[in-house]
Amino acid sequence: MAWVIGGFLFCPCHLPLTLWLGATVLAGTAAGAALGEHPVASGVIVSVLWGLATWRGVYLLRAARRRQQ
Repeated sequence: MAWVIGGFLFCPCHLPLTLWLGATVLAGTAAGAALGEHPVASGVIVSVLWGLATWRGVYLLRAARRRQQ
């Protein structure tokens, strides 16, 4: 369930909030500068993270359901 919740946090519909929060938290660092200078690349990375986390969460939930049966 943690993977699904984590995937929800990286959902592309929350992208403006995710990018803003990431830039705020990482302000003054090289990662923060990269996040601010490359918003499209950052958006692609966040979207890929969302897809992978959601896929992993669904996979684990289905595996748990199969073990119960």
